Parts: sequence; C-alpha cells; structure tokens
Amino acid sequence: MFRFLRPATAVLLALALTPAVAGNTLAAEASSSTQTVASATTGEPEGPALTLELNELRRDDGACRITFVAHNGLPSNLSALAYEMVLFGTDGGIERMTKFDFGPMPQGRTIVRRFNMPELDCAAVSRILINGVTRCQGAEPRTCEQALTTANRTGIVFGL
Repeated sequence: MFRFLRPATAVLLALALTPAVAGNTLAAEASSSTQTVASATTGEPEGPALTLELNELRRDDGACRITFVAHNGLPSNLSALAYEMVLFGTDGGIERMTKFDFGPMPQGRTIVRRFNMPELDCAAVSRILINGVTRCQGAEPRTCEQALTTANRTGIVFGL
C-alpha cells in the first residue's frame, strides 16, 4: 500500500510542495491578521458605550458656543451626567477648567447640548481634555469614564 520514494525524489517533492503549503499558511495568517486589525481599528467600542462628540465651536455674542452630541449606549438611564473638561489655548496653556453638565441621558438616546463660554475666543482653543467624571447618576462613576468614547468634527484635539 505504501510506496517508498528514493531520497532524491522525496527531496524534490518536498521542495515542490513547500511554496504551496507555505503560501496557503501565509495567506491564512495574513487573512486572520487583516481581520484582527480591521476589527481593532473600526473605532467601534467593545460593549456598551457613552459616546461624546465634539461637534462645533462657534463664536456667538462675545462667547464661544461649544456643541456636543452625546449618545447613551449603556444598558440604563442616567439621571445626571457631567464631565470636568480643560480647554487649552493655542500656546498650550490652560485657558479654562470647567464642568459641562449634560443632564439626564436616557438609555439609547442621542442628545445635543450647547455650552456658552463667555469671553472665550473659539479660535484660541486648541484642545479640549476630558479630565474626569464629576457626576454619573444611574451607573457607577467609573462606568461613565471607562465606557466613554469620543468623536470629533472640529479641527481641535478632543478626548481623554
């Protein structure tokens, strides 16, 4: 039933098959790597999330109006949500440190909140840092920080 090959024939057969087998293995590894990288770079949060998008900074009657779009993807309503944020100037120095109170955040809902910052030039803001959670009622405060994802439609830096 088994047929023995001469050593020279066995070596030639092994050399002929190696690229095909190696190619299939490499293709499979590349395919799985691509899938892993694709899922890792989609920006989709793993599990429930609070999404906070910096949507716009606009000059309005001597103030800088900052607009956020927020979505509560957590499994529960939040009766109150607030974050402390730091606004940095174009020179890298701190312009303001303030609390943005988003109020109630019903589960599954998207809301828009606008905040007017008196005597602040929007063009002077280069970065907004989310410094921490100041209020998170309806979930553990660490949940409101750990589940937070950010998005940005402006030209300034925004995030944790």
